[in-house]
Amino acid sequence: MKKLILLVIVFFFVNKIYCQKDSSRFVNEYNIWINKSTLNFNQQKDYGFGLGAYHYFTFREIINVITGLEYNQTRIYIEDTWIGHFEKYIEANFYVNSISIPLNAQLNFSKKFSFFLTSGTFLDINLYMRVKGIIQYSGPDQQGHLSIRDYDFKEIRRLNSFNTGILFGYGFKIPISNCDILIRNNLKVGFFDLDNERISYNAYFSLVIGLRF
Repeated sequence: MKKLILLVIVFFFVNKIYCQKDSSRFVNEYNIWINKSTLNFNQQKDYGFGLGAYHYFTFREIINVITGLEYNQTRIYIEDTWIGHFEKYIEANFYVNSISIPLNAQLNFSKKFSFFLTSGTFLDINLYMRVKGIIQYSGPDQQGHLSIRDYDFKEIRRLNSFNTGILFGYGFKIPISNCDILIRNNLKVGFFDLDNERISYNAYFSLVIGLRF
């Protein structure tokens, strides 16, 4: 969390220096966010993060079309789940790393302090999934006696290469100087399985802070 706060401070400091509102820039919007998996949503241990760079197009002042490039890490926390006849996860963290290409439409309801709605689609290029945690073995030992033991594990798993899905969100645009601050909440839902084992899909909420030039 401390690293995330530092990243936010640096993000706004650097962009404040170069803040000139100009929609003709190749990159004219930057976002950073924290995300929360919808799996085991009550857990407090599975926050991830992401960042993105975008170009937006404006049509009649009320509609923006936005595309760009994002890096996203989603953390999924699972506990007390059997993974075989004798083994179960005591706790396990799945870190899903992906590059995303979004295509979103944003409907603005006013020019200043604007409330807006967002919807769109995305293509995820899944890089890999890092898994670590504790597994408990409950079964016979070499002498046939019941043995219960815990052991740490860590591994890198390959994922299905691509995913696609839909995004819905809402937020506010706040003008400052020659920039706009964006604060939004998104729900992103993938359509396809991430792998063929424990994680069947990737869906999460994200709290986003951005700057638009």
